[in-house]
Amino acid sequence: MNWLSTIAPAIAADELTTTSSWWWIVELSLVGLLLFTSVLVAGLILRSGRDDSTVKNELLLKRPILWISVGFALMAVAGLSFMPDTDSAENAWLFWFMVAASVLFVIAAGMVCARLMQTFFSRQIRDRIFHGFCLGVTGLSVLTLVIMMSAIGYLGWKYLSWDLVTSFASRDPEKAGVKAALWGTIWICLLCAFVAIPIGTATALYLEEYSKKGRLYRIIDLNISNLAGVPSIVYGIIGLTIFARMFGLFGGINEPSVQIGAQHYDSYLSASGDLVSVPLADRNIESGELTDGTQALDSDMNKVNIKIVPDGTESDEPGAVWKSDAKEPTQRYEDRSWYYLQLPFGGTVLAGGLTLALVVLPIVIVASREAIRSVPPSLREAAMGCGATRWQTVRKVILPAATPGIMTGSILAVSRAMGEAAPLLVLTGILFIRFTPEHLMDDFTALPLQIYNWAQRPQEEFHAVAASGIVVLLFLLLGFNAVAVIIRQYFQKPLQ
Repeated sequence: MNWLSTIAPAIAADELTTTSSWWWIVELSLVGLLLFTSVLVAGLILRSGRDDSTVKNELLLKRPILWISVGFALMAVAGLSFMPDTDSAENAWLFWFMVAASVLFVIAAGMVCARLMQTFFSRQIRDRIFHGFCLGVTGLSVLTLVIMMSAIGYLGWKYLSWDLVTSFASRDPEKAGVKAALWGTIWICLLCAFVAIPIGTATALYLEEYSKKGRLYRIIDLNISNLAGVPSIVYGIIGLTIFARMFGLFGGINEPSVQIGAQHYDSYLSASGDLVSVPLADRNIESGELTDGTQALDSDMNKVNIKIVPDGTESDEPGAVWKSDAKEPTQRYEDRSWYYLQLPFGGTVLAGGLTLALVVLPIVIVASREAIRSVPPSLREAAMGCGATRWQTVRKVILPAATPGIMTGSILAVSRAMGEAAPLLVLTGILFIRFTPEHLMDDFTALPLQIYNWAQRPQEEFHAVAASGIVVLLFLLLGFNAVAVIIRQYFQKPLQ
């Protein structure tokens, strides 16, 4: 809507009494007329298929309050959003007049064409015309996609090389790459698939095979359908609250109260110039002065015993520390194991994958339910007739038959998750990283975030790098889809 701000920006309340405020009234009148007429004509089109000749009179005379109410409601939603100020009002009314004329012309032309086809063309000719129209629309869509892909490929061809995949992000467009973003995307998409697909499939099986079709079933069914249309940024806020911060119950993101698989160290400068690390029992222990005989680790993580020597003493012993350097550590750091876990999760790979799983979970559930419903009832009845239990019927008959449809829905779900930027931007806000994730508690960035970062920069070179990143993202998407198609075909062969 921001593109209309130059034509019809918002008006202050105290400006409605100025001499030019009547332009505002004219514009709202045109908007109201446009929307009211559009709704009225749309109702006539929907009801014109009936043979009753009194339908139009009934629509116009017996239900005028309904259409007037709908027209003014739409006017309030659309018209009040684009109220002009006194400077641009003279151009705003002309803009809305052209919009109204265009919409009414399209509606009238559609009605005339429909009547002419019913009058002068047979049913077979109408079917051929409709078939040609569908082919034309499909061809236009494919042509648009080809043009867009060609433009992106032409713009990013210069930077599309193997170095783009193996290099980290950089301020120099010639050296910029997508390595960190690529591996971050792979991590969160795999985690999203491993979480969303089993949970979504199990939920669909419960609703279709085990749940009683009562009030609770209808409530769950309604909520799943509504969640499928929720904007992804809302899930980003939910993920930030539940996964990243956990309602503040376990401390802050940078100072988690629960850590598993982490060892903290205090580093001291040795007499030889290297660092020695003293392990700590807890992260919150205050640093103290070193004493002789303290167990420590050298730079090669070998065990050494601390030996305090006078300042200025030259010593090659790995545990020798000057007395002045033993008073306080130079830094405190933590060493994380592969199974490291902290609460709250923070903006980590685990939080990102779980957030994307929330985004696509309703899609997986809806697609899985439709696939399970498509299994013929005769298969269930045959399994039950052979003495199989309900679980045996689900595991041996229903799931194998519904797997192709479930995998199709999963392909669409993972494809959507791979291109999501809004929830990840809310969750992490990290656009520049020069390392790849090594475990679930590492920070990450993703290809959509990296592309967004490059696209918003003023340099034209970064726009070309962003186009190259889009190509890499598309190839990654095709790779994920190819694996899913192979799995689907593997399960479909026994059924054929």
